[in-house]
Amino acid sequence: MNLKYFENIDGAWLDISGQPGASLEYDEASGWVTTTGKYKVYVAQLTQSGGDPPVATVLENTLGFVPDWQRSANGVYGFDWSGDFVSTKAAIYMSPLYQAKDFYFDYEADYDVTIFSSGNDNYISKTTFEIRYYN
Repeated sequence: MNLKYFENIDGAWLDISGQPGASLEYDEASGWVTTTGKYKVYVAQLTQSGGDPPVATVLENTLGFVPDWQRSANGVYGFDWSGDFVSTKAAIYMSPLYQAKDFYFDYEADYDVTIFSSGNDNYISKTTFEIRYYN
């Protein structure tokens, strides 16, 4: 039998790889298995230029699908959720904001997750975007 050590940091159990949001439980049939954390997360660096949609450099993705970033108008970008999307289960964080004085998010507008950036393109440059979707 192998013994495993887990450390609790900031109230989140770390799995065997040291990633927050998941823990291991012992299952009689399977042994140690990973359980789902309290939320799924997508973190990416976004860069957008001209009439193109944002390009994402994905840092972490546990959503179960890869967001397909689109552009519908000047300064309007987003992606549709794979499956049912409940906006009250989502939290979005974004930083740093480049030049955007009026920058906000909306759910189920042009896309399930929509970013508005002052009605102008070229305002997203190496911007970190994070969405947490709570179980």
